[in-house]
Amino acid sequence: ALQDASEGRAFLGLGVGAGLEQLGMAYPRPVQALREAIGAIRGLLNGEEVTFQGETITVQSARMVGPTASVPISIGSRSPQVMRLAGELADIALVGGRLIDEHTTQQYFSWLAEGAQRTGRDVAAIDVAPRLTLCVSRDGNLARSSLKRYVAHYAQLIRPADLVERDGGTWMAAIEASLSRSTGWYFDHDRYDDPELDLLIDDDLVRRFAIAGTPDECAELAREVLALGFTSASMNLAAPRRDSMYLGLKETLENSAEVLSILRR
Repeated sequence: ALQDASEGRAFLGLGVGAGLEQLGMAYPRPVQALREAIGAIRGLLNGEEVTFQGETITVQSARMVGPTASVPISIGSRSPQVMRLAGELADIALVGGRLIDEHTTQQYFSWLAEGAQRTGRDVAAIDVAPRLTLCVSRDGNLARSSLKRYVAHYAQLIRPADLVERDGGTWMAAIEASLSRSTGWYFDHDRYDDPELDLLIDDDLVRRFAIAGTPDECAELAREVLALGFTSASMNLAAPRRDSMYLGLKETLENSAEVLSILRR
């Protein structure tokens, strides 16, 4: 229905999930489960009757009305195993690493190429998109400062070697301590961000993990990312810290339109 309503612009995004243990859900073979799910789902989306007995999934004589246009399947992950699977099976590969630079991008593309080689696919036929966090404001400094907690979270989660070793390891320890003093989710409007994050996270580091600033600045940063070899981008919109979440998201949405307009010139 979505594919028909959107006139062919929809896609189906799949991944192995994250944080499911906190919900009491176990997934011991996530890559195999994803592989089997894609096989079954693709058949259903093509209007076929699907019977499948796998190691993690069982489907018995299932059928659905197929769309009038094919539905591309997107696989998103930070994992090398899942990126290789995307190279084998996906129409779209979504790079979820948050840290997007030349070295990281080459790594993801190499995993995709390995997967594509397994099935004799041309990796160039896969649409590859980075998962980008976008925060846009006429006040570029506000946009960047609004993402410092987010950047700190992913810096300690992904742990790039240069950041782990910064200042002999004391910088990462300070980040972890500052995050422990912060409360709420990093995008919550009423969260508390430890003030030390303002000193620990500079603008250059924000640029490594996000696209934040004025519309012109964000368009230039997006161009730099796309120039790494990506064919599209997935935007996660973040709000500048205003009096309400509504006002912040409205600001990013309105200014995002200008970013896209600049990129299309």
